[in-house]
Amino acid sequence: MDDQTQLYMKGEPVSGLREFHEGDEVRVTYGEGPGGQVAHRVDGTPGAGASPPLEELEPGPRESGVSPDAASSDALR
Repeated sequence: MDDQTQLYMKGEPVSGLREFHEGDEVRVTYGEGPGGQVAHRVDGTPGAGASPPLEELEPGPRESGVSPDAASSDALR
């Protein structure tokens, strides 16, 4: 890769390689560049076992009736 490499996930431009995860399928278009082969374009598609984005992993409200503060203070005792 170099500064000119274009990155896409599901056909949309992405800001960096952090958008790609283990298990994603990628297609790379490459050619000769300084020092050898250089990727010109990377197109990704989430794989079957791909992790959801971090915002989807955020925990929701607890229903246990125990506040998170109480649970963590018990763990420290």
